[in-house]
Amino acid sequence: MKTMKLTFRIVLASVALTCAADAFPQYSQAAGIGVGYKNEFYGPALSNLSAWRPNLVNGDDNNLADPIRSENKLTVGYLWDTGEMVGAGFEANILATKGIAVRDPYIFLRHKKLIQGNFKADVALRAYLGVSPGSLSNRSPLSFRAIQDSYYFIPNSRFYLGLSNYVQTWVLNNPKSGTLDWRLFLMASANYQLSKPVSAGIAFKGYSNHKAGKPLGLDGEPSVIGPTVSWDATRELNLNPYLDFSTDQGLALDSVTMGLNASLKVL
Repeated sequence: MKTMKLTFRIVLASVALTCAADAFPQYSQAAGIGVGYKNEFYGPALSNLSAWRPNLVNGDDNNLADPIRSENKLTVGYLWDTGEMVGAGFEANILATKGIAVRDPYIFLRHKKLIQGNFKADVALRAYLGVSPGSLSNRSPLSFRAIQDSYYFIPNSRFYLGLSNYVQTWVLNNPKSGTLDWRLFLMASANYQLSKPVSAGIAFKGYSNHKAGKPLGLDGEPSVIGPTVSWDATRELNLNPYLDFSTDQGLALDSVTMGLNASLKVL
């Protein structure tokens, strides 16, 4: 496959912002201890139901270098009535053929009600402790991520707009050339509320990376754009199965991948 700059994404159960790569886990709105769990499953291509995914970033034809994986995220914190929250997060990936990969834990400060009304904003700051094998091998002891997740609900209609982004920077990093030192993520969406538990829309998502030793070297990842649907199966559970279509491959089945996201309010 050639390097892909644009893909289309069909998401069959995800609010545009809650299906974002770094969307906030789900929590109870009541003050007190909050526990949220999120699972992101990245499955295989439709035409190759194996333990591998097509490499859509920079792979060649039939390059299945990316194993299917399940990303598990557990967050525990204390929430105040005014919307402030402090806590910690723990993440681990389960990769087919490779087993479990523990990711860096983090502590966070969050404000769920920074702005209210037709325009709503949710912001957070995370500090990651680089104790995972990957961070230790790259000598990346610390990183910070600033996140914002906002919506604008158009008055007297069922339409709303969404914008989610984060920027993460690694400090005291390995100075060797090619080490990732910051990343920018952006997701924008337009949505329509079909019913109380179901909404549909269209979303755009993209990444930019910067690596050490390359002052102007932005390393982009595939952008995605496509329809999205969200289904709140219960008050505590949101499910989002989806398909990813790569226009770089002419919608070939060997580049159409499947996945499933699930967010659960534990407390």
